Amino acid sequence: MFTVGFCFGGRASFNQAARRHGLAGVIGFYGRVAPRDPGDDDAPVLLARAFACPVLGLFGGADPSITTEDRDSFRETLDRSGVPNDLVV
Repeated sequence: MFTVGFCFGGRASFNQAARRHGLAGVIGFYGRVAPRDPGDDDAPVLLARAFACPVLGLFGGADPSITTEDRDSFRETLDRSGVPNDLVV
C-alpha cells in the first residue's frame, strides 16, 4: 500500500512514512518538506530519520515555495538515514 498526496496532501503523504503503517512507499507531489515556521515540528525533513519506507517526491523546478535548498536538505537527510528515495524535479 502507498499513500499519495498533492501540496498539503503531499506533505501529509511524506509524513506517513514515519507513522509505522507498514506502507510499501509514500508519494508526494509538491509537498512542502521544510518547516513552515520555527514552531513547525511536523516538517518531513525533521521526521525523515524515522521514515520506514521508500519516498518518491515530485516537485516543480520553478516552484518558489519549495526551494532547491529545501529539497537538497530533504534528500540528504533521507540518504543519511538509509531511506530509499527518488526526488524528481
